[in-house]
Parts: sequence; C-alpha cells; structure tokens
Amino acid sequence: MNKWKFNFQLNGISIAILLSVFLSGCLDVSNINQIDIINSDAEYAIPLINSKLTIETVLSDQIENAGISYDEDGLTVVSYSADVIKKRSYDVFKPIVFPGPLPFTDSVTTIRFDLIDNYNVEKGTIRGDSIRFGFTSPFDEEISLEIHIQEFSKNGQPFIKNIIIPANGSIVTPLYSIRGWDFVSPQNELSFIYDARKQNGTRVLLEDSYFEFTYFVFDFVQGFLGKNTQKLYDHQIEVDIFDLWESGMLEFENPRIQVDLDNSFGFPVKAIINHFDVTDLNGNVVPLESTLFNEELFFDYPSLNEIGEVKSSSFVFDKDNSNFATAFNQRIVEVSYDVDAQANPANDPNEIGFFLFDSYYLLNVAVELPMRFKADAFQLADHYPIDSIPVEFDLVSEFELKTYIENLFPVDSYVQVYFEDENGVFIDSLFTDGEKHFPGAIQNGDGSTTAVEASTPFYLSYSAERKNILKQIRKIYPRVRLSTQNNDGEWTSIYKDQGLGIKMGLKFKLN
Repeated sequence: MNKWKFNFQLNGISIAILLSVFLSGCLDVSNINQIDIINSDAEYAIPLINSKLTIETVLSDQIENAGISYDEDGLTVVSYSADVIKKRSYDVFKPIVFPGPLPFTDSVTTIRFDLIDNYNVEKGTIRGDSIRFGFTSPFDEEISLEIHIQEFSKNGQPFIKNIIIPANGSIVTPLYSIRGWDFVSPQNELSFIYDARKQNGTRVLLEDSYFEFTYFVFDFVQGFLGKNTQKLYDHQIEVDIFDLWESGMLEFENPRIQVDLDNSFGFPVKAIINHFDVTDLNGNVVPLESTLFNEELFFDYPSLNEIGEVKSSSFVFDKDNSNFATAFNQRIVEVSYDVDAQANPANDPNEIGFFLFDSYYLLNVAVELPMRFKADAFQLADHYPIDSIPVEFDLVSEFELKTYIENLFPVDSYVQVYFEDENGVFIDSLFTDGEKHFPGAIQNGDGSTTAVEASTPFYLSYSAERKNILKQIRKIYPRVRLSTQNNDGEWTSIYKDQGLGIKMGLKFKLN
C-alpha cells in the first residue's frame, strides 16, 4: 500500500501526545510506520485504500460461480461452467460378470464376446481378475491333466496349467491370475481346452468339469465394440452476471456457449443433444436454436497408432449460428442442457477401434461472456474491510478523509463510495449529493487506458460531532455504475487491468 511520506520533525509536545496514543492500546504498534507526519502542527495521515476496482476483483468478491480469463488480445471473458462430466471406460464398458461356473461340454469349450456384450474382439490385454477350474474323475487311477486357453499368452508363453486328479477324486484348482495376459482372437472367441489322460496315455473325458472367472475386465481391447449411448445427465449452469444490473439497457455483443470434450476412446463419438434451454429473469424458458443442430456433431478420437493419446474437440453456440445472444440479452439466469455421448453411431463392425482401462470422456459446457457490451446501469462494487481506525478518538480534534479517484474504464462511470458498520448498514457516503460522474478513459491501442481527467482529491470531514460515525466504519464500499450512452452506439470492450483507481487516507489532528 502506498503511503504519503513527509520529513518533518515532531516537537516535544507532539511526541508526548502521540506516545499517549500508542500507550492507550488503540493503535497497533506494528503499523506505526503507516502513520505519517503531515506538518509540525501535529497533523498525521493513515492510508486506508490503494487499490483498483476491476471486473476481476468484483466478480471474485461477489459472484461465486464465475471465472475470469482473458483472450489473446487481453479482452476480459467472464465464464460460468457446470460440473465437469467424466465417464471412464468402466462406466462405459462394464466388467463381464459370469453368472457362475461355465461347464465344459466337451474337452473344448468356447465363449464368444459378441454373445456376452456385443464385442467383436480382435486382440487385447486382460486387466483382471482370475480363473479357476474344477474336475471330477470316475477313474480308479490318477489322471494327468493339461489345461490350455488357446488365445492367451504372456511374454510369448501360452497359458498352460498341469495338474493331477487323484483316483475317483475331485479337484478345484487355485485361482490363477489372468492380469496382464494378452490375447489374440481372430474368431472373436476364447477357447478353453483340457487334455486328460490315464497313466497309459489314453485320453478321457471327465465328469463335472468347469471353469469359473471371478470377473473379466479388459486393460486394453481392440475391435468393434458396439454402438453404445452414455447418458451424461441433465445439468444446469447458473448465470448471475445480471445481479450487477439495476435497470435500463445491458446488452452483450457475442455471449456464447462452448462445449468441449476430451476423448481418449479410440472410436467415433457423436454428441446427442436432447435439449438445450435458456431461462430468463422472468422465468421464461427459451429453447436454444442453432444451425449446428442440423448437423451431426462428432468428437475427435485417437486412431490405432495414437493409443494413449487424448483428442480434444469443441463446438460453440454464438450469435452467428444460434439464437443464444438474443436469448442471453433477455437477462438469462440459467442454461440447462442434456447431452449424451454415443459410441460407434454407425454401428459398423468393420470400424475397428479400441479402449484402455484408463480411457475416458471429459465433457465441459460453459457460458462465456466476452466483455464487449452496451449499458446504462451496469454496476460494479467491492468491499474493503477495516478492522478499526487505529487512533484514540478522544485525543483527536477532527478527522478528514482524503480520496483520489481515477476512472480507467473506457466508459463513463458514476461513482459513489459508501461506508458500512459491522452489520453492513450504510452509515455515510463520500459524495453527499449522490453519484459523481467520471468521463470514460481514452482507449489505447494496446488495451490500456489513459484517464481523461487528472485525479483530484475529494475531502470528507469528521468534526467532533461526527467522530462517532467514523468510529463505526468497518467496510468501505465503492460502487461504480458504467454507462455507454456517450459512446455513439459502439460496443465497449473491457480489457485486463482496466478499472477504477481508488486511493484513500485519513488525516487527523491531536488535541
């Protein structure tokens, strides 16, 4: 915080009186360097505010769900987003859960993925979990048994297990992990084979033979994975920019809705728009209309040689392709939407794709508001808290509040500064005759501005009769009302760091 600094020397009486202020306990000694000497007649100054009221400071203080960003030219963009929607592969492709043990109908049994979950699998890797086998032998001798899953391999080695079944006995194998096992399945099937032989080498069939998975989930799979629609559910975006609007005109040039989707699934994904609605201040619901709805909206996806990559896509509803700008300027308060993601919409089995266990959709929908507007009552305000005035009031004869205001908005500004007590009640104001007009600043080519009027001080006195008001002040509340009425009908742009400069300090005299 800047301070007014002077180099006068206190006389002995002033030092004594000022020490009594310190010793009274009402002045924070750690802030002693903030009290500056005005002159040798025992006048002092305390800086209170040295700040700039901008779109960003106001929205961060008063608007909970708005974000601020800046485009490549530095133009301020206010945005409102819904919760990000994320669908992972295990939401889209559920683990295959078998109802129970699957019997061997012969020494070879196959299961087809297309009969289980409409998959046409070419190859992949298993993430989990495990498999076990059960056999019963009717023979009076030990049986040697080799179990083989024909399409499985790991590090080049086939899946083969060898066990011994005792005479007239039964056995249930341990659970064998299948995590990390690769499979190649040109026929879209898995083949489970057992080879049971007597001691003389004669091959036999066994009774009550079966295999059983704990569950079956892919870490990676390549093939045609079927047409699949994922509900992404209905969401609402609350828009409260019009909380800063009092009355009169407020119109934005090109508000927009931006839909972004990150996709790491390796197959086509189509956006299904179930509804997009806009609700205004009066509760009227206006359906979003757009030429984009006449097209099929596809999101990009990684190809087979881009496994593990993420592709990002977006489409925008703006004034050029929709009625959103018109609807928005009717003072909207909410945008609601219901968008689904449809995988493999063509349902073409020749369209080979893939997914990883970590694959996902990530959908984000945002209302974006570039700050190019016309207005006559667009209000910005901010609060500056003050714990207390660090002075013993009984030792002071009078106070004077000195304020500098500089308009660096490129638009006419009407300013008032209010003072609130600890309950948020207005107890005083800087300008007793109402708002003061500050003409719009000159817009420079780089987005900066130059104030039209030089900053001049404004004074507010607190005599002995008014000291009690000053003592109650806990917040300083500057408010600016922007008006483009003198901008010849042109759109006004607000860039980064443009705002209302405010400096305020308190002068006082000791008795």
